[in-house]
Amino acid sequence: MLRAATSLPLHHPRPNLNICSGGIIPLLLPQIRTAHSSRSNRSPKPAVPRRAAETMTIPPAVLLSAHKSGASSISPGAAQALINDYAGRTTSPPSEALGEKFCSDHEVTPEDLAILTSLLLRLNAPGSLPLLRHLLTTCAHMNVPSAVVRLHSLLTAQVRRGGASAMTEADLAATTKRLARIAPEHAGGAFRMGEAMEMAGELDRAEVWFEKAGQGEVMEGWVRLGTLRRNKGDLQGAREALEKAAEMGSARGCYFLVQAMEEGEGGVEGAEEGEEIKGVGGKRLGLLTRAGAGGVVEAAYELGSYWREREAKFAEEWFLVAASQGHVESIVALAQLLMDKGNISSAKIWAQKAANMEGEIGAYGTEILQELSRMEEERQKGSCEE
Repeated sequence: MLRAATSLPLHHPRPNLNICSGGIIPLLLPQIRTAHSSRSNRSPKPAVPRRAAETMTIPPAVLLSAHKSGASSISPGAAQALINDYAGRTTSPPSEALGEKFCSDHEVTPEDLAILTSLLLRLNAPGSLPLLRHLLTTCAHMNVPSAVVRLHSLLTAQVRRGGASAMTEADLAATTKRLARIAPEHAGGAFRMGEAMEMAGELDRAEVWFEKAGQGEVMEGWVRLGTLRRNKGDLQGAREALEKAAEMGSARGCYFLVQAMEEGEGGVEGAEEGEEIKGVGGKRLGLLTRAGAGGVVEAAYELGSYWREREAKFAEEWFLVAASQGHVESIVALAQLLMDKGNISSAKIWAQKAANMEGEIGAYGTEILQELSRMEEERQKGSCEE
């Protein structure tokens, strides 16, 4: 608690003006008068007007499907007019009052506005970020949970890249507090809190939030919870979480469940031959197939390796799935498989892709190209002899 300052004495000692009277008076008094004069004439600096953000052009096709499907209640034409108007209002800082007035003027809800902003952010249109960040922040001020989650993700990425302004860091701190308020009742917010805790190294708290997100039907919450448990050696807990993710249809959940099964009792053989998991099927091959079909490239590569010695046609299909997404081991494996089948022209395409890479993959690709050249020469010699 601050103490009141001690009262000053009512009388003041008078300076002896006779001492150096010729020096003190002429030197000090004019300086005092000058200082007081300049202070009284000083006018406050005018506020620098805030520049309006540039508007953006919205391709109609981008919002047409969302509008027709009912995902967005705002038509493409109305969206363009709305964005143009909002750009002119960005001379004011984001606020709840600004958002409510804007929604009232355009007869849209804060949720409609947040959905539109999310759709436009996916475009990643050049120069659009200042406008969309302003709009997203306004939606967050209006307590739209999805806007709070998206804004927190956006600001976190900016800060982690480095070089963020003090204002951006302050915005992130304020958004984090807002996120903590909505997370207990919003599954997406709970998942985002889990991500934030994991990035901060608070893994126990991250597990709590990921579990809450999973319970709110965010299947990736179970995946992340299972991964954290697996990393700390809790294989049983990992399997329980990943089974729930797989039952909900998560391709990543299926793939990580296979890994947890392999690390647990029985290894690969037991996981492949035995136990059934309710709602999943349980067997390793079935889980891998679901994961590969769901876009997990590592699963597609493992499926290609599984089928290589059993059915080359299936192996080629799975290696192609993974190689087409840039999985380097699959690129080499596909080139090798095509070479073994005698499909020189197709093998060359994939071998060249591998050869263009650095390190061991590049060396493998070069070796395959050399072997393909030798095979091609032999084939040409054989045709000439005939």
